Amino acid sequence: PVLYILLEKKNKKNTNMKPLINTALLILFIVGGSLVPLSLFAQTTIGVAPRVITMQQATDEALQNNSSIKAAGYSVDLQNALRRSAVSIDRMNFSVTQGQINSIKSDNNISITQRFEFPSVYKNQLRLADERIKGSRYQLAVSQLDVANNVKLAYYQLVYFINRRSLFFAQDTLYNNLVRASSIRYRTGESTLLEKTTSETQSFEIKNRIQQNENDILIAQQQLQVLLKTNDALSVADTMIAKRDIQLPTDSNAVANHPLLKYLQQQIEINKKETDVQKAKRLPDFLVGYFNQSFRGIQNTNGFDQKFTGADRFHGFQVGVAIPILPSGNKSRISAAKINEQIAAANLEYEQTNLNGQRNIIVQQYLKQKSAIDYYETTALPQADLIIKNADKAFRNGEIPYIQYQQSLATALKIRTDYVDAIYQFNQVAVTIETILGIK
Repeated sequence: PVLYILLEKKNKKNTNMKPLINTALLILFIVGGSLVPLSLFAQTTIGVAPRVITMQQATDEALQNNSSIKAAGYSVDLQNALRRSAVSIDRMNFSVTQGQINSIKSDNNISITQRFEFPSVYKNQLRLADERIKGSRYQLAVSQLDVANNVKLAYYQLVYFINRRSLFFAQDTLYNNLVRASSIRYRTGESTLLEKTTSETQSFEIKNRIQQNENDILIAQQQLQVLLKTNDALSVADTMIAKRDIQLPTDSNAVANHPLLKYLQQQIEINKKETDVQKAKRLPDFLVGYFNQSFRGIQNTNGFDQKFTGADRFHGFQVGVAIPILPSGNKSRISAAKINEQIAAANLEYEQTNLNGQRNIIVQQYLKQKSAIDYYETTALPQADLIIKNADKAFRNGEIPYIQYQQSLATALKIRTDYVDAIYQFNQVAVTIETILGIK
């Protein structure tokens, strides 16, 4: 309305209105580089204040509540529980035999037998269980790193869309004023229908982008809620997008601490211990037993006949060794375990090559994005300020029409929008570098 009044007064030959119009536009659109206070658009649910959260708080909460982390933690508990079964002795055999064992009279025999594997089998099974526990812990670390990476990306995405909303609202105000000015100029015969239609089309386009961006904000919020496993409406504490400071990896061994590599290395150790277990199973088993039985009847003992009743008991023990006659099955299991070692080693080599390749690529992307940001900060943003300054001066002096003045401001605003895009892309690269380095 203010702009409309100022433009209407122009028809009354008030030549001092141009500076006032220019000043009003500058106040509306550019205030120290911040176009619209983000706090005005921080709430996502009408009547409900969202829970403001920092990136570190979001990461900590996700690591505590995320279902995939809990599942990986249960896997550690499972392997700890299974360790107690590493020394698992076969069931003791208890048998009772009743009948004509020694004579036509009925006797009974009670026997107990126990079979044991070779002691090295139990020792190697314990070692295997310990290696599996380590493997499950590395798997937990992989899941934690993956969740932390997703949280940081989702957080920065939400910050990015909130900043874009601020820019879009400023552009919307700019194009709304452009439509009003074009309509006035068209009614007064100072412009064509094409100019008026073009202004309206630009205004509709920015309104559509605003709506799309609002949907993007809701999606980003929901992604963050899923990762944190919460139904709370969330908002980010970092409303102004800024570069994420990181340590650029230069050492070729920089990826050595990545939990995925440690997990795959552990898989090699697990398969080695599995091979040791299968080798130990080639050794004989041991069998020990005890029996106690009755004897009814007359027995010649030292030349004298002696009568025994059911109350008389005889006992003894047994010791045996079980030797595999056909060891082919065990040899096959040993061969399979060795093949699994080779598979694990190949997987480790692949991931090492892959991560090192990703490191080299992401370093170049980091340098590329950093160069873009340096360009905006050293050249483009100052040029945007210069565009505003020169457009202001030319508009004051009547050297350019109102439409060109608005277009100059729109160009400056686009530079600021591109700068926000560049920082967002830089932060994505920074998070990826941290993930490759195994930093949560």
